[in-house]
Amino acid sequence: MESFPFTVFLIYSKMLESRITNKWEAPLITGGCIAILSLAILLTRKVQLNSILLGINIYLITACSAIMFDIFWVQRIYAKMTVSAVIAWIIISIIVTLFIYPKRFIGINHFDWTTILLSFFSLLIAAVIALVISIVFKDNSIFSEIIPFAVIFITQHFLKRKYTHCGN
Repeated sequence: MESFPFTVFLIYSKMLESRITNKWEAPLITGGCIAILSLAILLTRKVQLNSILLGINIYLITACSAIMFDIFWVQRIYAKMTVSAVIAWIIISIIVTLFIYPKRFIGINHFDWTTILLSFFSLLIAAVIALVISIVFKDNSIFSEIIPFAVIFITQHFLKRKYTHCGN
């Protein structure tokens, strides 16, 4: 009985190995499975999610699903967009999160609508700028990957830090 988890792991990895055709598929499958697990844990514990991490997790889950269920059109879109696809999901998540959970979409409890809208547009503009940078510099990993994510995370950190100290 003690070896049951290991046996399941071996069978699962063999199944994955037979399905993986490109070197980027294994990390996406692994990331998607971890994203599902982490979201399930966080949601059951009612942990506050921010829109950036939610967007990244949705990307991983959809990429994993596209590989596992042979959804070729999604795979083609993600392959063409590369890292820009993650940023696009972050933008979608920012917009959707504002409408579903407006008072906490950047990770703070703030009840002033002016602050919420100001932080929403600030983060959205930063994410759109990051997406444009990522698309324009697609062949340069520093400009297409590192700088866009730095722009998004620094903007969110600044907003969170600024508005955490304001009255709730």
